[in-house]
Amino acid sequence: MEPFFGGEERTESEIRFKRDPMGRYFGFGLSETLLDVAGCDPIQDWQKRYYYEWLRKSGKDVEIIEYQNMIHEFQVFPILPEAFQFLSYFNHLIIKQVAGS
Repeated sequence: MEPFFGGEERTESEIRFKRDPMGRYFGFGLSETLLDVAGCDPIQDWQKRYYYEWLRKSGKDVEIIEYQNMIHEFQVFPILPEAFQFLSYFNHLIIKQVAGS
């Protein structure tokens, strides 16, 4: 849900926050990326261009799900049925990938 950009060398903030658990999640070697795009999000074109197209061109397996009537960061509003739907699917994807690794 949030982009993760990393490089070969560690940046100052990565060194400072070396105990951050995010590094462990990427140690699983998850192979698939899920991109959700909200139809009422003004940055949706950037999301598609940078995340979807760039990942595909880089040889990554990326799935895109579009929620036409949703706003940016709709997943943080648990009252929205679409938020529950997305988070349930996201959870299933993570469990599937971790089990397969």
